[in-house]
Amino acid sequence: MKKLKKLTSLLFLFCCLCFCLILFPQTARAGSLTPTAQDNLNVRLRRTSDLIPVSGGYMRVFHQKNSVGVEYYDNDLKIRSKRKINMELPLWGGFYAGSDGYYLVEGQTNNKENDSAEVIRVIRYDTSWNRNGAAAITSNPELFGGEVRTPFDYGCVEMTESNGKLYVVTGHEGYVDPSVGQGHQGFLMVEIDQATMKGKIVSCDLWHSFAQYIKSQGSYLYVLEQSEGSRCTILSRYDSTTLACTTIELLPYGGSHTSVWALWPATQALTAWLFPLTVYYALALPSISPNMIRYLKTRLITFICPSHQCLTFPKKQPLPGSLPTLQAEEKALRA
Repeated sequence: MKKLKKLTSLLFLFCCLCFCLILFPQTARAGSLTPTAQDNLNVRLRRTSDLIPVSGGYMRVFHQKNSVGVEYYDNDLKIRSKRKINMELPLWGGFYAGSDGYYLVEGQTNNKENDSAEVIRVIRYDTSWNRNGAAAITSNPELFGGEVRTPFDYGCVEMTESNGKLYVVTGHEGYVDPSVGQGHQGFLMVEIDQATMKGKIVSCDLWHSFAQYIKSQGSYLYVLEQSEGSRCTILSRYDSTTLACTTIELLPYGGSHTSVWALWPATQALTAWLFPLTVYYALALPSISPNMIRYLKTRLITFICPSHQCLTFPKKQPLPGSLPTLQAEEKALRA
């Protein structure tokens, strides 16, 4: 009996020791500062996390369900502090570190198709995350494709700045087309005056734009776009003063496979891969010239698809496919 009591006491002490070993480390970890975990198993067009250099280390900005997380790290990538910024609109767009502060882009649907309804909000913060301005973006019915039902639809949200203006490129869904019972998707570019924080849509279409990237150099903006409706990846150069646009056909799609099923999935990653290369070559030359076209063709296009030609044209061309065909393809894609 005494032996049994002794064994019971030892077992009780052992259980208490195990409980303490489990409890106290967990309590210490719960009270310590740790980075916020984030699912990155799916690759999306819209980035959900950015890491930029700041004084004394790095800053991480990332999207959570209804908020934006901000974490600061030292030069050894050890976390030092964190905070949370509540989102103002339900749809996440993106983050950009500008010359005059930090920008968050958010949006909301416009199912009532109200031209004066705010669909995108570009919010500016100082480097201490104090809000100091916002631009409300509405539809622009004066432009073809300027009516926005859903912002960021099937698109990136990429930004750059030039001559006191912030530019945002993305995708969007337009107002419902009664003939097909849904809106068409297309390209969207927004310009914000950084001094007044007034903004508007300045370029758009409904040609099925499934990836958009933008960079600036001097007085020019360079936009690379995967345009399913144009049947090619296109590189456009905008004059940032007049927004006059020159576009070249960089990578034609198709051959014997011209349906949406052949074009969209196969070129999604390719557009992102081409962008740094094409912009590098474009910025290395003073203008979009025959020399640049030849260089892009020999270095990029003929490497990927030797049978295609690289063409020049002064502006975006009419859709090579009929509108009913594109409508049918879009309807199948969304089904």
